[in-house]
Amino acid sequence: MEIRHEIEVARPPEAVFDFLVDTDSFAAVDRSLVSFEPSGVMRVGLQGTFVQRRRGMTARSTWEVTELERPSRIQVAIRGMGYEMTEIATMSATGRGTLA
Repeated sequence: MEIRHEIEVARPPEAVFDFLVDTDSFAAVDRSLVSFEPSGVMRVGLQGTFVQRRRGMTARSTWEVTELERPSRIQVAIRGMGYEMTEIATMSATGRGTLA
């Protein structure tokens, strides 16, 4: 299964990339997030955990940064109870900012 979503952000790709690789921005991107670790800037090989609250249930998952190409691509492997997925964010410049 594949899910795609695109947004245009009125900022240059470098600024969008910097926002997304700062783990302290996770809560702004995922409102179901209860807690996460570690805090700081992502790098390839960095691993962490998420705790999310959805529909009255608490879910725990782990994540690992598998690829970073500044300022155009972020890839993270996520594993939870009964699932694995790869989340990829790509950024490209447009006339009005960044298509992410």
